[in-house]
Amino acid sequence: ARLQPSDWQLIHQASLAEVEETLLAEDKIPPAELIEQVLVPRDGAYRSLELLDRPTPSMVTTLVAQFERRPMSPLQGVMVAMRVDPREGRDVWVRLVPKAIDALGASTRAERSIEQAAVDRMVRLGLAHPDELVRESVCLSLAKYPNQIPAEGLATLMADSSERVRRAAIRAAGSTADQATQASLVDALKSPSPAIQAEAASQLLAQGEAEGFEALRRLSVSPDDEIRRRVLESLVRHPQVDREGTLRVLTQFLSDAKLEIRQRAVAGLEQVVGPDKDWENRPANQPKVFTEEQVSRWKRTMGTYFSPADSDEKLRRLEMIRKTQESINVLPVAN
Repeated sequence: ARLQPSDWQLIHQASLAEVEETLLAEDKIPPAELIEQVLVPRDGAYRSLELLDRPTPSMVTTLVAQFERRPMSPLQGVMVAMRVDPREGRDVWVRLVPKAIDALGASTRAERSIEQAAVDRMVRLGLAHPDELVRESVCLSLAKYPNQIPAEGLATLMADSSERVRRAAIRAAGSTADQATQASLVDALKSPSPAIQAEAASQLLAQGEAEGFEALRRLSVSPDDEIRRRVLESLVRHPQVDREGTLRVLTQFLSDAKLEIRQRAVAGLEQVVGPDKDWENRPANQPKVFTEEQVSRWKRTMGTYFSPADSDEKLRRLEMIRKTQESINVLPVAN
């Protein structure tokens, strides 16, 4: 409806947040007149958002820079969603749309029809976009907001022609933690691609599934350095699924052929077990650089922990250690 003079008076007296809230409450996209006279003077980003259906690279760069300094508001997220063109290339979709998904995904007013319609439009168009980087980007954004994930769309992308899209879809599916997606994750463990297997296993591990741990243990001997690194990171993030097994794999990584993996294994053991006392007591001016000496010290420590008990006394002490571990959920620190 056309605004009356009395309406304009109230609008000019209201704050930007109040104007945005009123529009969202009434499920309204602001008309051009209101954008120009009320929103633009208070936030210049609205001028570019109004023209987003025909963006230029400089316009996108300016908007991205602004929203990196401050969060995008839900109303601005709605404007991005309703104006973004499905024929646009990756510049808008990869750089700006994820910020709009964040703005609407974090909104406490997501039950409003205009906000849900905005998210649905971005997700629907983004998951069907011809550019694989756009499809990947939308999947990664959705992983943070499981309630917004369309099961059918993800099921399609988990069989996408692009491996990077399949991995991103698996990550998004894993964040939902429901039975339907869990079956798809188990199926993904059979993929011929070790990268897909590792992603699916990581998501299952995050859901507390033993199948995820077993798959990661199998992948821990992969000849691919990147796969071993991802296995290590996943196990350190979720050691509770199989703590003993996790420690064995991390100890195995202390002998890895790649220095970076050995260093990450030390850092992982410090995180799961506890810090090395000698390392913590180093002089304040000594930089924290992982050394082979530190790797060797952890090898000795974990070797002692895993060595078989050879006497009744050792069995008794080991049982005491295990009971202590159960009560405080940590292992003895390395020394």
